[in-house]
Amino acid sequence: MNKGIYSRVLLSVTIFLIFSGIILAATIYYSPGWGFMDDSQNISIAEGFWKNNPSLSSFKELVSFDISEYGRFRPFYQAWVIFAYRVFFNNPLNLYVFIAIFNLLGLLLWGLVIHETFSVSCPDSFGDIFIYPLSFFIFTPFWNNFMYISLLEKFVYIFSAVSLYLFISAYRRKNILFSLASLAFAILCILSKETGVALLIAYWIYYFFTGILFKTERRFCLINFFTINVILAVYYLFIRSIWGNYSMEYSGNLNPFTVFINVIKAQFVIKGITLFSVTAIAIYIISRIKNKNGLIKREALIFPLFLGTYIAVLSPWKFSNYLLAPIAPMIMGVLYPLYVLIGSRSRTLRLIKKLGIISIAFLVLFFIIVPRISKMADKRKLIEGIKAVEKMEPNSRYFFPPPFSESSKAIQKIAVIDIEYLDKGILNKERLNSKGDNYLIFGDQCSELVFRGVAIEKEVYRSNTWKIFLIGKAGSGKGSFKVAFPENFVQKMKNYLKEL
Repeated sequence: MNKGIYSRVLLSVTIFLIFSGIILAATIYYSPGWGFMDDSQNISIAEGFWKNNPSLSSFKELVSFDISEYGRFRPFYQAWVIFAYRVFFNNPLNLYVFIAIFNLLGLLLWGLVIHETFSVSCPDSFGDIFIYPLSFFIFTPFWNNFMYISLLEKFVYIFSAVSLYLFISAYRRKNILFSLASLAFAILCILSKETGVALLIAYWIYYFFTGILFKTERRFCLINFFTINVILAVYYLFIRSIWGNYSMEYSGNLNPFTVFINVIKAQFVIKGITLFSVTAIAIYIISRIKNKNGLIKREALIFPLFLGTYIAVLSPWKFSNYLLAPIAPMIMGVLYPLYVLIGSRSRTLRLIKKLGIISIAFLVLFFIIVPRISKMADKRKLIEGIKAVEKMEPNSRYFFPPPFSESSKAIQKIAVIDIEYLDKGILNKERLNSKGDNYLIFGDQCSELVFRGVAIEKEVYRSNTWKIFLIGKAGSGKGSFKVAFPENFVQKMKNYLKEL
């Protein structure tokens, strides 16, 4: 590596470290607290496990409860909960910092996977390992891996990267041991979150194409193809035997017709991603048919396949934003050949494309990521505000609007208060507490409420994303209530895209 290339790679490393440093500094500065998704439940699980003679049998009971109550088999998730929430029980900030570092290292791992997959011959392409993954943040659901510490998708994001790296190495070396290791990490994806099965399905399709359709490295591909057949068959029979509640969504919802209908009904972005995946797969197959050597390396097919199978597996759950957290590396993996092509013969264009990614990544950092870290900190401040109100007016009752029932339960657990979730979006005077004060907690994503014989008396707490109101009786009249919170340009665009 000559001096010029070394300097450019060093600059790429420096930019990555600056970007990472800003994320960590913002996390420490705002000091977010426990989230309102699964954190309170996870804290209870960890507390119960460590208080009641922790043992292997206790762990088995947790896994068995997950199966019987939810129809889910997530032993890795249970292990993560009982250890992570034990270690960071009194300090959620340290857990946020730990997960941020974990995910930032994941960026480098994905950068290495993409770089190795395409084996770019450009001498300074090594710097792409540090710069190109910053483009993941352009796809905003990716940030959920950092923002929600209870989110299981971050393990799919990490384990799939390790699995893919081993997959690339195994395919090029025709090494069965590497293949088995790759499949082991793919199984870890499943043991973390059911949607992780998409990676195994992608491998299955890949080995079908290469080993059976194109008859390339046939013996190696067929061994892997039939091995994956066995794994998928065993997993399917096992999941079917425990179907219930959450996993019941898989029943009858993964046939091609149902997946197609769900995608058609999905938001515009999902339709675009699906079309993008199908188009990329088609381009690869056509290029392989017309030219045996192909226009791109055959291993690159795994990116659009993984993207497509992940969307298919997600379809029963209607593509909630946080569920899309792991797909940014897949999208950008598909686009990497185009990125390489731009400026392949021009040093000026190479500089422009790198500056483009860096500029967009830092814009996302300052206008989306940092504000969302601040928003997470608002949740900690809300709990502090509730406790301050409760200290002055004990035995009060709190009401929480739809659509986030999980948030209501989390606030109740963390703040230790009497709270009622208004599942139908109606608050009438009969529900008010006659022995103490009544308060309404309202967040920037809460739905409009209907008041029946109830009125707002005064605002007792406010932040950028949460407000608490003292409420009381107001005769027999009725009306609607909605709080307007300030929106920046990015939030307005996000809401606009949701409506498409």
